[in-house]
Amino acid sequence: MAFSHPYDPKKHLIEDCYLDTSDGSYQAKDQMEWLLKRGEEVEEGKILDTACVVTVQVGFWDSGMRLFQQQLYYNDEAKPPTRKTNVNFGANCDKLWMERSFKSPLTKIKHRNAVFQLFIILGNAALDFVVMYKDDVLAHVEAEYAEQF
Repeated sequence: MAFSHPYDPKKHLIEDCYLDTSDGSYQAKDQMEWLLKRGEEVEEGKILDTACVVTVQVGFWDSGMRLFQQQLYYNDEAKPPTRKTNVNFGANCDKLWMERSFKSPLTKIKHRNAVFQLFIILGNAALDFVVMYKDDVLAHVEAEYAEQF
């Protein structure tokens, strides 16, 4: 999965650096985190998970569905890339507004960090990708393994 991390010139390329206007920090975009690596044992029923933080602007009176997207990557090389299957999902504003808000020091606009849980459930014949927010399943995708075990 591709994430943004605090920018470190010793670890990240300058072209990955951007200013996050929600908090005024410099971030490195498209940094890869591999939840399942080549050669790792695949146990049926094992769950791999991570959190994905998305900064949003949602007010108390906002309503409706906000759409989000998370890209899921597959790579079977012995040494997968460290930087950069789409799954689209939505979350209702009536839950997003409950996240603690903070004001951008640059723009003075209020933001909230929504934390989505991303799960990969390992099966005998397929992987199940699940996206959840506040105990609600927002998206589910099943993908077959690229090679047999």
